[in-house]
Amino acid sequence: MCEIKMFHEPIFRIKVDPDLPCDWEHFGRASIFLLDDDIVLKLQNQYPVAQLNLPSDDMLLLVSLGAFSAGDLEKETFARLKNSPCPNLVVEFDSGREGLRFSERLTPVTAVWAAATKNRRRRWAVEMTSAFAHLESLGLVPSGISVRDLGIDRTGRLKLIGFATSPRQPSNTTEGDEEELGAYLRHLDRAHQRLACCLYYLLSGIDMNNKVTAITSAEELRTFRETARQGEYPLEPEASGVAEIIQAAWMKQSGTTTTFSQISKVVRGVLDGLGMEQESELPPVLTQAYYQSLDARCREWADAQVLDPDWMGRDEYEMECEKVGYSI
Repeated sequence: MCEIKMFHEPIFRIKVDPDLPCDWEHFGRASIFLLDDDIVLKLQNQYPVAQLNLPSDDMLLLVSLGAFSAGDLEKETFARLKNSPCPNLVVEFDSGREGLRFSERLTPVTAVWAAATKNRRRRWAVEMTSAFAHLESLGLVPSGISVRDLGIDRTGRLKLIGFATSPRQPSNTTEGDEEELGAYLRHLDRAHQRLACCLYYLLSGIDMNNKVTAITSAEELRTFRETARQGEYPLEPEASGVAEIIQAAWMKQSGTTTTFSQISKVVRGVLDGLGMEQESELPPVLTQAYYQSLDARCREWADAQVLDPDWMGRDEYEMECEKVGYSI
């Protein structure tokens, strides 16, 4: 794979301690920092317009502008979740400042999967499908979720991250703009495929995205994709109970025929029958008081930070882009 080299460093809403551990979203709209054992800091990337004077730098302007829209979508999503919470979606805290957000820190599922029992893995699979179903109920299409977006909280429950900017379901899915409906259906197919990949990983430990990335031959990649799209990919025995769901998604047959809510119910029934960890075996869910204490810590930390004077709000940044001839 060709790695994009970053010749320009982004600026953030605040001056960042260089010793703060960073989990960089490469060439993305935000950078992720590990504030402490409980809290993750997310800072919007902004590339200084004055430093971007080559035609190839236009992509960085586009990334910076897109980060404002992404931030708006995130705020909207988490506002919905406040009124309709889900125990399997990450909790975010609003700093009250543009370009600066916090969330609870999770352990990547890939770091703990090997040590988990089959019963626990099955529960994680049920929790993952429940999260997809809840996002669906909010009108979101989680077409960008992958294994790296699965985390485990301190009670052992699985939660999704990376869903807040998911495409929205059109207000009318049977009439209206043909192009919009077409895009929605493609996102829906992709979301079903992503759910299937996450489900397969949680039960088998195999990340299909990694398998695809490891393929170096164009012919081998073509054969791999054709096998999956024909429903002939050989699944591991651990996933046999939900093989029909996985294969249908990879064949692009479930997007318009099956809801995530229906899938969630089927997966729960199948895996519960095989034996999975029950709610009574887990520690109590994290309380509202716990999250309120984290929220207070986030705001206190944010108030103590030094703002970067070079950071621009959306209107100011758009004006600077227009000055250098970049069309908004």
